[in-house]
Amino acid sequence: MAAIVPGDIHRSVEITSFTAKTGNDGQDYQVVMKNTGNVSADVDLKVRLKDMFGNEVYSNGGQQPVIANQSMQLNYEDSFRPFFGGMYVAQADIAYDKRAGTYGVADSSQLLRSKSQEILLFVWPSTWFFVTLGALLAGALSFLVWRKHEGRVAKKQATRALKKNSGPIMWEPYQVKNGDTLEIIARKYTISLSKLAQLNKLNAPYTLRPGERIYVPQKKR
Repeated sequence: MAAIVPGDIHRSVEITSFTAKTGNDGQDYQVVMKNTGNVSADVDLKVRLKDMFGNEVYSNGGQQPVIANQSMQLNYEDSFRPFFGGMYVAQADIAYDKRAGTYGVADSSQLLRSKSQEILLFVWPSTWFFVTLGALLAGALSFLVWRKHEGRVAKKQATRALKKNSGPIMWEPYQVKNGDTLEIIARKYTISLSKLAQLNKLNAPYTLRPGERIYVPQKKR
């Protein structure tokens, strides 16, 4: 059985549409090819996703027969989700033998090639990224709550201790500055070094860091 093709025999396949989008579970791709020639063609189609450095992180496709004067639509999807997410580039490319009457794509010297436009995609981070981020935020929040609670407890303990030993003296927060030592602060607020260390739960050698907050006797206004 033979088919008679009027006029010159020729192949001409092009990508008429390429779309790529990111979803919650990965990326979706759609490719539409059209054979405007008058004979069928075996087309090697590839859909690729690359990072911003040109490294290929996903590829799919294969050889597809495209009928003369017909269009073909193909859909692909991937579940690629890098830990941090980021920007990626999606593109489709095709290759087919230009010789009418020859099928397959084995002879690379006879192939015609074409590419779609590049599509820039934001790929969402993996689930583990959000789990890790949530754990870090929860830890940071817990630490801040603990610090605030410890500050309140220290202030109450200092107030009770001074009321017991020195009368109703109130305490106030003090932020350690560069060059401060516990001895300097004790002299400044007229309190013994040992009592100031005890009420702030400090152990020898009483090392202080700039920006650290301790409690000192409230000065009379």
